[in-house]
Amino acid sequence: MKFRSSKWLLAGALLTGLLSGCASTGNEGKASTTPASTPTAAAIETQTAVNVVPSPNFEPFGKYEEPVTFTMGLTKGDYSKLPQGDTPVDNVFTRFILNKVNVKVEPAWEIDASAYQQKVAISLAGGDIPDVLVVDQKTLNQLVESDLIADLSKIYEQTASPLLKEQYASYNGRIMNAATFDGKLMALPGTQVGGQHNLLWVRQDWLNKLQLQPPQTLTDVVGIAQAFISQDPDGNNKADTLGLLADPGIAGYYNTFHGLDTIFSLYGAYPRQWIKDQSGHVIYGSTAPEMKAALTEVSKLYKDGIIDKQFAVRKPGEDAGAIIASGKVGLVFGPWWGPYWPLSDALKNDPKADWKPFLAPLDENGKLRVYTQNPNNLFLVVSKKFAHPEAAIKFLNVQNQARYGLDPDALDMILKNQGTDGYWPIQLQVDYEDAVHRTYTSLKEAIDTGSDANLRHDFKAMYEAYKKNLENPGADPTVWAEATARYDGEALTFSDGLTKVDPVFFGRTATMETKWATLEKLENETLIKIVIGDMPVEKFDDFVQQWNKLGGNEITQEVAAAAAQ
Repeated sequence: MKFRSSKWLLAGALLTGLLSGCASTGNEGKASTTPASTPTAAAIETQTAVNVVPSPNFEPFGKYEEPVTFTMGLTKGDYSKLPQGDTPVDNVFTRFILNKVNVKVEPAWEIDASAYQQKVAISLAGGDIPDVLVVDQKTLNQLVESDLIADLSKIYEQTASPLLKEQYASYNGRIMNAATFDGKLMALPGTQVGGQHNLLWVRQDWLNKLQLQPPQTLTDVVGIAQAFISQDPDGNNKADTLGLLADPGIAGYYNTFHGLDTIFSLYGAYPRQWIKDQSGHVIYGSTAPEMKAALTEVSKLYKDGIIDKQFAVRKPGEDAGAIIASGKVGLVFGPWWGPYWPLSDALKNDPKADWKPFLAPLDENGKLRVYTQNPNNLFLVVSKKFAHPEAAIKFLNVQNQARYGLDPDALDMILKNQGTDGYWPIQLQVDYEDAVHRTYTSLKEAIDTGSDANLRHDFKAMYEAYKKNLENPGADPTVWAEATARYDGEALTFSDGLTKVDPVFFGRTATMETKWATLEKLENETLIKIVIGDMPVEKFDDFVQQWNKLGGNEITQEVAAAAAQ
């Protein structure tokens, strides 16, 4: 069994967002409706054993003869856009699913998003959970240990749609690990798509003005930073421009801006990631020997003024975003979606700001070294007491096909109800691991052919944004952001110029529960002190020894054991 949990900037927001959009209709505690003629999971096993054809009720899109209802724990949301008379569990989307497979959802309880986890914990402690829940990794582990949820292994194989299976398969086995316990699939995982690594976003207009070539190596990046600092690229005759911004956490956080991860990875160092070393042993990246050389380089960049001297005391994201908006920096590390925020803010204040993404700094083989993020994002679980666990999978099948416009019957409904995606009751993101790149390739084909006829319905707005921005580049920051992120940014998410490292563990072990806070504090303080020069890099070895002594050794053994299963 592998325990995994994400640590990325938007984790808290996603947990709230993915669980939002579902509310009570005043039927709290109402029992599930389960027709007596419908076979249970145990019955289907018996049927299969005696070579009896299974009931259509277990087919991915087989429609029940009588309605099947499951209860679900829900959170309150903003339902102001719902038509009069509709509710989060009785609306155009849920009625579509009811018509397709005769499955509907009713609230077991409704609660504020901030109190959702506590409510789930109370239900778990009492041994009485709703038929269906969306939970995090820690809660999933507890539900398995308490023997409260159903084994979905056989039902998944028979009832999950081809699309759902294909999406999960795109993660090459990684996505199902966290939901599998002792060989049994105990939940359907939500997904976090790949391609969220850092690119280097650069002001192309500044490069042009200073007659500089685009960056490739770290030497190039440093040279451009020096030029941006000293050669007045904004033309205001003031020495007020910066080189590289940095996050106060230095590196090791997913899907965020200003992390120095790709500088560390040049030295084979992956802070805050559980990886395997060259001998195949599981190690914590922040304590790896390669960190010493990487910290030496980064501390030198800080000392030389290449890295923002105030980065350690700035508010994460907020202060750096203001600096970008003010036009005082022209080099920024961040993922493909950067044009949406914060880069478009610079364009609002300076229409000439022309940000372009690059794979840089490259290693000696001409590759950008990156690590992949946790592929899991929340989990759908089904109570052992619910007689029809396959109904939840059917519901997800229909919802998954419809929300992407892949069900022709749903397309008109989706187009008429844009902006109300939160009213799908099961707020679980499921998509391909390379969904970002698939978007780009579809968009590029439309651009190359000059037609959006074959584009998915939700891609058409991207195509229109690209065409509009092409006519008048940067005139509309919102249009520019969509065009630049989707075309320029996404093009580099699954490039041949990448070398990817897959971390082997994302969760928490037993010892982490009591000792990780102390170890994390030690790590944070050590990294920042070495980078800003308050501690010599030679002290890194002392940090590693102390980290191991305070529980790191024990945790590493636990992680290695979990990763081996």
